[in-house]
Amino acid sequence: MNTEYSMESDFEKFHIHSLEDFFSRDDNELIDATNFPRNELIAWKQRIYEKHFPSILSADKLVSRYCLTGIPLLDRLFNGGFPAGTVNEVVGPSTACKTHWCLSMVAANLLADSRFEAMYMDTNQSFHHSRLLKMVKAQQGVDTLAPDAIRSLLRRIQVVSVPSWTDFWNKLTRLNECMQQHPVQLIVIDCITTLIRREYAASSHAAFIERSRVLSLLVTRLKAVAETYNLTVVLTNQPTTKFASSIPGPLVAAARGERPYDSRQVPALGPAWSHFVTTRVLLQFADSRRRELVLAKAPMAACVGFQFQVTNGGLLADEDSLNYREDVDPTCPTLRTR
Repeated sequence: MNTEYSMESDFEKFHIHSLEDFFSRDDNELIDATNFPRNELIAWKQRIYEKHFPSILSADKLVSRYCLTGIPLLDRLFNGGFPAGTVNEVVGPSTACKTHWCLSMVAANLLADSRFEAMYMDTNQSFHHSRLLKMVKAQQGVDTLAPDAIRSLLRRIQVVSVPSWTDFWNKLTRLNECMQQHPVQLIVIDCITTLIRREYAASSHAAFIERSRVLSLLVTRLKAVAETYNLTVVLTNQPTTKFASSIPGPLVAAARGERPYDSRQVPALGPAWSHFVTTRVLLQFADSRRRELVLAKAPMAACVGFQFQVTNGGLLADEDSLNYREDVDPTCPTLRTR
């Protein structure tokens, strides 16, 4: 057997459709599928593994590698930024500037490191290169960018359109191949809720169980990608309405002086999802005009909040408003909307 076989051109012959499919089978199953002698099969597996999986990283690289958040105050709180090997969530309503922050995060890292590459997985056509370049100019304090500089910046961003869950999952499982050509340090998924709601609405008990299974598979895959390639994953999530199920009924509620249909805005995807992510950041409204960022869950920092302004360069923190927050439930926090 020729051990130069490539996964892309030859796996399909043996009804093996992905690296996950290949490495999930034991040697006997692969021998039955390919009819290759055992020693040649083992040599082939070794070559494929060396090609598609990164080498072991030294501990100092794991400690020192961070992804800038684009907000200097938050970078200081995190001792550098979002750590590599983590999955981080940004939650907020549609007017909370989640995409604006994600784009400014990409811009800040592109400017800080000339070798930095990012992947932007776009589920709702929110990525616009002109908006990103505007942020780059604002962060640099310049009015124009040279054509070569524009090409160099855009070449380091891999934009992946994912209109459906199936398409998203296929691209995620084939990420190993992409990493060979573009070793990204940041993956932004904007917005994960869009995909889940389109195809896995929890309209029944069976649908709820299926959605829970899909979310578990998703976070397992994302954590494996983040840890294997020592990169940072940032995904955005939307709020959903949670009704006060503890109220027994209109008459009893009226007797207690309560409203029978009280509700609040909480992060979508359920309480269990909060345990999957490393960091949970809330973008909400302090009042009708002022926006606020709250760290609901952050193992590398205390639970704090601060107000911010939206600028052409991203999110500008009001450092004087920094305060400790003891009233935030990391599992099911209440989001303040307008």
